[in-house]
Formats: sequence, structure tokens, C-alpha cells
Amino acid sequence: MVHGAEKQTTMTLLKLTFQELRNRRGNFLLGVLSVLIATGVLSGALLVLGAHDRRTDEILAIKQSELEAQVDRLRQDTVRAMEHLGFNITILPSGQNLGDWYADNYAAQTMPQTDIDKLKEAGLKTIDRLEPVLRKKVRWPETQWTILVSGEGGAAAPPVGEVDVGDEIALGLSVKSGDTLTLKGHSFRVRNVKKQEGAIEDITLTISLSAAQKLLSAEGQISEIRAGQRRVAWQDIEQIRAEVQRILPGSKIIEDGSKVLTKVTAIRQVEEKGAAQIANEKRAREQMRHSVQRVLSILLPLVLLACVAWVYLLAADNAARRTVEIGTLRSIGFSVSAVAKIFVFRSILTGLTGGTMGLLICAVCARGMPILLFIILLPFAVLVALAGSLIPVQRAAHRDPADILRGET
Repeated sequence: MVHGAEKQTTMTLLKLTFQELRNRRGNFLLGVLSVLIATGVLSGALLVLGAHDRRTDEILAIKQSELEAQVDRLRQDTVRAMEHLGFNITILPSGQNLGDWYADNYAAQTMPQTDIDKLKEAGLKTIDRLEPVLRKKVRWPETQWTILVSGEGGAAAPPVGEVDVGDEIALGLSVKSGDTLTLKGHSFRVRNVKKQEGAIEDITLTISLSAAQKLLSAEGQISEIRAGQRRVAWQDIEQIRAEVQRILPGSKIIEDGSKVLTKVTAIRQVEEKGAAQIANEKRAREQMRHSVQRVLSILLPLVLLACVAWVYLLAADNAARRTVEIGTLRSIGFSVSAVAKIFVFRSILTGLTGGTMGLLICAVCARGMPILLFIILLPFAVLVALAGSLIPVQRAAHRDPADILRGET
């Protein structure tokens, strides 16, 4: 019976609440508008910050993708360039003096040709395309010139019995492809006349490695090993030196860095510049976000305080206009809590209506809203309405009904 009486009382209070809303629509709608503004401003601020963060992530992702694509293009260009540049690593015998090598541009010392087989069998990771070379500066008895003889063992080397002639020699002897040259009593057919290099190659006769070894009395010997630098070791001569010297202790490794330095430097500059641009963009976006946060940290409390004050004034006005009704309800037996429930129900409806409308409007303007944000902010809207109504409700519900009916304030 008690439970049924409480239920009937609750139904009566709800009925009185809805009747009051119909009779005082203006006051209710103003309260709804106040909660709508509070909820709309807060949700709008959160959506603005969220949209800013998403846009920041998009901008940084785009810039990072553009940087990676640009670096990838440069790396591909470098790979293609390396394939055409040929050899840029030279391995010299252990006893070779580098000062003499740089001065003479050839190695006076030699090493066994089998050393190249050791390197090939080792499966090197830093260099590839190994080719043996035997080079020596000699006196050409047939012409009395001092020239450089280069015996090469690669696929592009002249076949046995043929020779590639440097430009300066070709001009001095007026020879061309198909002519015959004699070197230390050995005849060679001119395969090619090389273009002018402006370097020692212009006074070089290039023959097969086996022919050079026989001509220079250095059977089974080579003076250097030419190799191509792999991508993993670009501009890292120490890595190459460590790997090669592990197999050929004491050997000297020379890098012609000019062949890859420009492109590798360009890649690094692009990477560094791109990373700096991304970092600057991130800082700028963070500063923008902090500025927005500072403005919102000032604006939001003021707006919320104004909305709570507005709800308070509306609730106080509503309570004052319903003084006689409150006194009558108290005189016929309604308790303080029962009377307070009428105002609480009204505040809850105000908060739910205003909060829902404010969130829906923001969702439409922002073209969407996370459901979690909706779930969090709707109770917030009810709290705003209850916070503004708390004091007027307490004052109205605790007034003595006798004083009210006598017309005392």
C-alpha cells in the first residue's frame, strides 16, 4: 500500500509538473534556451578542438607522405645513377703507400689475383661488381713515351690481342679503330679510341688482364680491385673498410666519394629540410591550438556562469509566481521533498530538452558528433539546469505553508 501511494504521489507530481509547463511555457522555453546555449558552446568548443587536431594530423600526414615520396624519388635516381657511374671503390695491396698512389695514380705494389676470389666468396654486403686490374707506368720502347698500361679483367675489358687507346696517344700516333699498335714487341689491334678525359686515362693503353700480366711480367698478380659501392654503405667508407680488411688484412680502400656525394647530400638535405618543415608546421598548429584553448578557457566559464545565473533567475521567478500553489500543496499534506520534486522534474526536463537541442544543432553544424561526446554532455546539460534551480527550489520548498497562505513573504 505504501509503495502504491508513493507511486500515485509521483504520478501526481509529474502531472502537476507538465501542467505547470503548459501554463508557463515562456519561462520553460527561456530555461531551455539557456541550457541550449551552455551545452552548444561547450560541445562546439570541444568539436572545434577535435576538428583542429584532426586537421593537424591530416596536414602532418600529407607533408610526411610528400617528404617520403620526394626522398624515395631521389633515392631511386641515386640508385640509377650509381648503376651508370660504375666503380667508385678501389682496393689496393697492403704494402701500397697511399701518397705514392695519389701522386702516380697507380699502385706500385701488387697482390695475388686470388684475393678477388676471396672477396667474391665472402658474400660482401657493402660492395659488389668486383673486377681485377693491373696498372703500371712503363716506358714504351717503340715510341720512347711514358705511358700507363692498364690490364683489366672485367666484362668490358678488351679481348686478348686488342687495345683501347687513350685520346692523347691516338692523336700523337694518328691511330684509329682497326689500326695496329706494337707494345714491347707485341701487336694489338685498336678496338676503341677513348674520348678525351683530361686525365691520366688520355695516356693509357687498356688491354686484357692476362695480356698485361704477361707484358709486365706479373703473372697471377693484380695491382688493384675495383668495386661498386652498395646502397647500404653509401658515404660509409669505414663500413666497407672493416668488411674488406676482415678478409684481406692490411689492404687499403679508396672511395671516390664525388660520384655519389652530391646525390646523397641532396637526399639528406631534403630529409632535414622536410623534417624541419613538418616540425615547424606542428609547432604552429600547437600554438594555434593553445591560443584557441586560452580563449575558450576564458569564454566558457563566463558563458556557463551566465547560463546558470539565467536558469537561477528563471527558477526564482517561477517559484515566486507559484507561491500560493506551493502553500496549498503543503497545507494538504505534500512534504518538502514532494514539493521540491516538482521543481526538480522541471529542471530535468529543461536540461534534457535544452541539452538535446544544443547537441543536435552542434552535430548538424559540425556534420557529425561522436556518440561518446553526446553521452557525456547530455548529463552535463541536466546538471546546469539543476545547479541554477537548486537555491530557488530549496527556498520555495522550505517555506512555512501558514506564512504563504497568510500572504507573508
